[in-house]
Amino acid sequence: MSLVGDNSGAVSEAEKIAQNLNEKHRDLVQRGIDLWKMRERVPEAVDNPTDADRLSEGVRVIDAFLSKTEETRVAEKAPYWEAGKAVDSWFTSLKTNVASTKAILLKVRTAYDVKVAEAAMASTKEEIKEATFTRSISGVSSSLKTTWMHRIDRPEKIPKKYLSPDDAKIRKAIKAATKPDGSCDLKIEGVTIYPYQETKVRG
Repeated sequence: MSLVGDNSGAVSEAEKIAQNLNEKHRDLVQRGIDLWKMRERVPEAVDNPTDADRLSEGVRVIDAFLSKTEETRVAEKAPYWEAGKAVDSWFTSLKTNVASTKAILLKVRTAYDVKVAEAAMASTKEEIKEATFTRSISGVSSSLKTTWMHRIDRPEKIPKKYLSPDDAKIRKAIKAATKPDGSCDLKIEGVTIYPYQETKVRG
C-alpha cells in the first residue's frame, strides 16, 4: 500500500497537498496500513461463533476508521471547498453577464434571419439556408438553423417506448412490501424482485 503523492519529479500543487496530508496525519495513514494488512489474517472460512465474532469485530474497527477518515477529509477539504466556490462564483458571474448580451444579439439576429427566410419563400431547405447565410467583413458566418424541440403537454398520452422505469419508486414499493420477518411477496410485471443478503455490523 503506497502513500498518495509520492511520485518523483516536479511536485504539483496537488502533490504538495497530498504530501502535507501524509505528514500531518501519519497516525491515520499508519492505522490505514495496519487495517489494510488485516486481510492477510482473514481465513477463507470460519466454523465457530468465536471466529465469526472476530470477523464482526474487524468490520466494526474498520467502520470506525472509515468514519474517522471521512470526518478528517471533510475538515481538511473545507478551506479548499470554500475557495473553490468563491472562484466558481466569480467566473460564473462574469460569464453570465456576458452570456446575457450574447442572448440579446442572437435574439435580434434570429429575428432578422426568420424575416429573410419568410421573404425568400424558398422551396427547399438548401435555398432557405442560402438565403439566410451571411459572412461579415471579419469573417464571422451566420445562418438560420432549425432545430426541433419538444415539451410535455399530456404525459398520460406518451407511448411506453418513450418512458423509463422509476427505479426510486420501485425500491420504495419493495421496502413498503417487506414484512417484519424480512420476506417480500411483491410482484411487479417486468421486474425481478430478489433477496440480496449481506451481513450488517453495528458497533
